[in-house]
Amino acid sequence: MNKKELKRQIAHIGLGIIIISLFLLIGKKTAIITFLIAAFGMIILILTQNEKNIPIISEVLEQLGRKNETIRGIGAVTFFLGLTLAIALFSYKVSLGCLIILVFGDAASTIIGTNYGKIKITKEKTLEGSLAFLVSSFILLLPLFGFIKSFFVSLFATLVELIPLDDNIVLPIMTGTLLSII
Repeated sequence: MNKKELKRQIAHIGLGIIIISLFLLIGKKTAIITFLIAAFGMIILILTQNEKNIPIISEVLEQLGRKNETIRGIGAVTFFLGLTLAIALFSYKVSLGCLIILVFGDAASTIIGTNYGKIKITKEKTLEGSLAFLVSSFILLLPLFGFIKSFFVSLFATLVELIPLDDNIVLPIMTGTLLSII
């Protein structure tokens, strides 16, 4: 894993912990408003910085952005929007489960898959990364949902993560839907 991707994943986890903490502290309605304002602000900053160089913002987006992003920083926006959708659409407990999966499962799969992944499942995904996603999600969901529900939701989320769509949006919606049904 290159240093830039490691920084990105550390930021992903750090920001995720802050978001989960805020969600737990300020409640569902306030969290939705706060995260939508943050996402909207990020969109404005990204759009303006793509036309000119904004000192701190441009540097952060350069350090944390991926080469394949058509708009620098769009991953951060979809991350906020995915978390906000989970909070808006689902119950408190289900929302928390979605946040845990998106923050920790996704980061674990990237860190382990990039560093130790040998067996390719898709062009960009490895068995080792997927197993890291499954195990980390399962362990962190256990206190909320128990063994069976945590296992099946983690397995489902691991399979969803293999779909070549923006996992920041797809993961919370799909896993939240399953958690609400079972």
